[in-house]
Amino acid sequence: MYKGSIHQGLERSILKAFRRTVTRGDWPIELPPHLSMRFLLFDRSGAEVAVGRSMAQLRKGRHQLAINTSKIHLSDQDQKARDSWEGRLCTTWDFEGLPTSLPLLSPQQEMCGSLFPALRPIKDRGGVVIEFVTNQSQAFSQNRESLNFLCQLQVVEPYKALKK
Repeated sequence: MYKGSIHQGLERSILKAFRRTVTRGDWPIELPPHLSMRFLLFDRSGAEVAVGRSMAQLRKGRHQLAINTSKIHLSDQDQKARDSWEGRLCTTWDFEGLPTSLPLLSPQQEMCGSLFPALRPIKDRGGVVIEFVTNQSQAFSQNRESLNFLCQLQVVEPYKALKK
C-alpha cells in the first residue's frame, strides 16, 4: 500500500512520464476535482451506497448518496458531438474529429465516468456503425474487429485470394 501525499505521487509520476520536475510549491492550494481521489462506499451485497472526495467526510457520514445512473449526463457540447457521430455508417476510414472519449457528469457536474467510441461491423450494409460504450476495453475490442472488417472492404479481391 502506498504511503504519502497525492502531491508526492503526482510529482513522481510526472517526473517519470515527462521528465519534468514539479515541486510542492508549484501546486495550487486545492487540487482540481479531477485530480482528487474519489471514494466509493459499498454495502455487504456490493451495492454502491455513498461517494465523495473526502474520506473524512465519508467517515463522518457527510456524503452524497451514490449517484443514480439515470441522472448521469454529458455536457451540451459533448452531447452534440455524440449525436453527430452515433449511428453514422462508415465504409472507409472516415473518423477525423471523432473524440477518443466523452466525460460523463454527475448532477453535481463532477466527472463520474466516460463514454468511448466503439465501431460495430454491419456486414449486410458493408460498413461499420459508431456507437458509444462505457467500457473502454469493450470499445477497444470492438474497434479492433471493426477495423479489420473495414480493411477487408478496401481490399476485397486480395483478401479473397489471401483467404484461399
